[in-house]
Amino acid sequence: FEFNDIKFKDQWYLHNTGQTGGPAGIDINVLPVWRSGITGRGVVISIIDDGVDYTHPDLRKNYDPRASYDFEKKIFDSTPNEKNWVNAHGTRCAGEIAAQANNKICGVGVAYNSRIGGIKLLSINMNDSFEAYALSFQNNYIDIYSNSWGPKDDGKSYGKPGELPTEALKKG
Repeated sequence: FEFNDIKFKDQWYLHNTGQTGGPAGIDINVLPVWRSGITGRGVVISIIDDGVDYTHPDLRKNYDPRASYDFEKKIFDSTPNEKNWVNAHGTRCAGEIAAQANNKICGVGVAYNSRIGGIKLLSINMNDSFEAYALSFQNNYIDIYSNSWGPKDDGKSYGKPGELPTEALKKG
């Protein structure tokens, strides 16, 4: 597989040729999946996080506003409060999943033909009700919810979803 995206050569987890000094071939083995035609087409994924900058040139084409919501402003728009590229976690996650392929920009998403949305939840004082609603938002439309957030990591305590989010996950 050849892509013209300038950062693809650095995405060792997608195609490890030993470019970072590690053993070649240790990656997620996605090339055979792509060769079989599975690229995310027809799949809607929503990132529950701090927002998704859908104006990013690698995400713009695959962005799906119907799979997006801002719990703070109560609008169907997941723009982060700040375009802080040091901590643009939701945007970064969206790129890992759905960055457009062969547009000469950045890298390639693992499901580069999928539709991506953002559910901005982490900018508010979250409670079980908000968390449960986010985990079931548009559940007849969104196929996959990506959650890579959790409690503050102090190295000592362990957090888990409350009762309402757990029910939302079971029914999702």
